[in-house]
Amino acid sequence: MKQRDEITIVELTCPFETNIDNAHAYKQEKYKNLRKELITPVKKFNLICLEISSLGFVGQAHTEFIKFAESLKLGSMRIIKKCQEVAIRTSFYIYCRRNKTWEDP
Repeated sequence: MKQRDEITIVELTCPFETNIDNAHAYKQEKYKNLRKELITPVKKFNLICLEISSLGFVGQAHTEFIKFAESLKLGSMRIIKKCQEVAIRTSFYIYCRRNKTWEDP
């Protein structure tokens, strides 16, 4: 999202439970030079990484997302719960299809 001279990136990652911290560190490293590579410079650059595992566990950095969403008057907990639900449902679907061939849509 870009507002005036500010860019905020929200990166959602769905790692395995044991990789939540590693996934967060990877995303921080991946985007660390992005501000310098922007064509139009901005005064404020925010990167918010939200990790929700395949079983719905939320990473420790979710507090940054909550602050951001609440500043925009969005229901941060509802968004997180919906992301958890999607992660769990998708994991279950993939599990159920594990021995079946995947058709091209």
